[in-house]
Amino acid sequence: MPLQHINITKKVAAIIGLCLPFVAVAQHNIKFSEAILINPIKHSSTFDTLFYTEEVPSFEATHEGNTILMENGYALHKLQSTELLASALEQGAEPVAITIIFTKYPLHQKDWITNYYTLLSNRIQALLSIDSTLNRNDIIWKLTLQTKAQNGNEAKLMFHGIEVKYKEKPVAANNKPHSADSTKVNAPQSAPPVTSKDDTTEHLSPDPQFFQPQPSKTVKQRKRKEPKCPDITTRLKKPKRPLLSRLFRRR
Repeated sequence: MPLQHINITKKVAAIIGLCLPFVAVAQHNIKFSEAILINPIKHSSTFDTLFYTEEVPSFEATHEGNTILMENGYALHKLQSTELLASALEQGAEPVAITIIFTKYPLHQKDWITNYYTLLSNRIQALLSIDSTLNRNDIIWKLTLQTKAQNGNEAKLMFHGIEVKYKEKPVAANNKPHSADSTKVNAPQSAPPVTSKDDTTEHLSPDPQFFQPQPSKTVKQRKRKEPKCPDITTRLKKPKRPLLSRLFRRR
């Protein structure tokens, strides 16, 4: 055997050896095996152990955030409104719990026209056709059986479908929107305003050694009277003498 062929064989064996643990982990994380989904009646005893089962009079939808309801109808398995779940998964939603809602009518499974395990398998396969990665052990799987119906007509009016609860994909730190505070921090700081000496001294506290309290009441200051100017009588202001007196005035 050529040496090159031996080296290639060793490399392939090494790659297979590295991949086997990942394959084992992936198989271990699978919730429903292909054998159970293909032949659920044969594996019915195992099928029952894969769910947390509860019985309630009637299923009440919570309509809380991060919850998707998909209806399939009485004794049917085809899901409606699957685009809501597909869109959420594409945006990175992480499912945490899946609940399959049945009506327990008739009360005994042997009286059902449609086999219970076959219907349950078909509903699971309809869900996995949206996204096969939902077939995981780290998701909580629940089975809710409604017991309020007393006849076939009442059973048909009740909700039948699948509820999926999920958590949103965490936002990366680099993708977080910048807040107003971060914008202020990153913005260039402007130079401090220039204050004059007068503006600065206005805000200084007075020195108690030189501070003299001002009187609380305003004291009116009297105006100083200016001295009156002497009354100088001008020639025009003199009283006029009679004409004869002015003509024969004494020199």
